[in-house]
Amino acid sequence: MAEPHIISGLKAKQEELRRRISDLEKRIKETRSDLATITEALRICGDTAPTSKPGNLFKPGELSRIILDALRASDGMDANELTERVMEELALDRSNAALVKKVRDRVGVALLRYHARGYLKQGQLRNRMRVWRVA
Repeated sequence: MAEPHIISGLKAKQEELRRRISDLEKRIKETRSDLATITEALRICGDTAPTSKPGNLFKPGELSRIILDALRASDGMDANELTERVMEELALDRSNAALVKKVRDRVGVALLRYHARGYLKQGQLRNRMRVWRVA
């Protein structure tokens, strides 16, 4: 076994890194909120420029992370709730019906894929929507 001072030093560094990650995640969330506020202000002012991301909507693994994090933190969510969460996380324009549909479709496909792989299980219906939970 390693020396006690090595263990305590590694634990201190581990805790420092956890705090840094937490602080960075907090800053990202605040920045996304700011972006959503500005996007909404532009929409109110009549800006008609597209607000969706060009090309791929999501970075590799981004949709998975958002969906699985949301489901882990809840007692189950349906596809519409998950779509809202994804759009909120990424500060996407929720007033853009085409973009909402595109995200909803991607969330639905992801849910079915994760279910087939055994990551998720289907719960009861809520408001005629299937509730999903982490398996």
